[in-house]
Amino acid sequence: MRDRAHDKRPVLVLMVLLLLLGVVGEAETALADARVVRASSGDTAADEPTGVATEPSWLMSVGGGLSAGGDLFRVRADGDAIYYWTTPLADAVFIAKRFTVTLDESPLMSFGFSRRITKRGWLRADFAWTEMNVAALANNEHIVTPVLYDTLTMTRLGLSWEQRLLDTTFAPFFVVGARYLDISGKAPYLTQSGLAPEIGVGGVYRLSGPWLARFELTDTIFQFDSSGIQAEDWPEGAVYTEHGPQHLVTLGVGLSVMF
Repeated sequence: MRDRAHDKRPVLVLMVLLLLLGVVGEAETALADARVVRASSGDTAADEPTGVATEPSWLMSVGGGLSAGGDLFRVRADGDAIYYWTTPLADAVFIAKRFTVTLDESPLMSFGFSRRITKRGWLRADFAWTEMNVAALANNEHIVTPVLYDTLTMTRLGLSWEQRLLDTTFAPFFVVGARYLDISGKAPYLTQSGLAPEIGVGGVYRLSGPWLARFELTDTIFQFDSSGIQAEDWPEGAVYTEHGPQHLVTLGVGLSVMF
């Protein structure tokens, strides 16, 4: 079981991300005020970007989608014997000669803020949450049976750069950044956290007034470390093989409002 300090990590990281957005916003506002002062003093303002000052500088988004992962690790018994294996979730038992533990698809919810930095560039801070089932694909040489192995509560806090490619009603974009992942499962060897890079593509469609619809496809690359599983009570000669890095792919849709 994680201690209270570990439970507070996502909250602290989120506070840091919001603070960074605020600092950037204040700096941008100060620069804009300085340009206005120079213009009112008779200085030229020809180099000021057009079309930015009249547009809202902040964006709030809510959304949802589907998240999926890949194989975490594989375990196989020595020889041709078939053994009984125990899952961390409710100590369920399944029979297999070998099994692969993989991440299933799961629904995901997200919420975030963005700050316009350039005409088409936005700095984003966002939060996403999902409960992802972990399945063991039990193989006994004749049939493969999926067994619920564990359920992971996954919190993702991200800071990224969104670069839009066009100034049209529909604007495609690419995004690059990093995420802090906090992952909690019943199995202690699946409970972990760390930073992970993220890349993605998507698009925003301008609706009525300040409202926008958006969709995006992102890939967060994270290496799970499940090596602690080797301390489990396994048959003698069992072999553990770790897979990775894992690609946590998310397909999301959402609604945004500018202010």
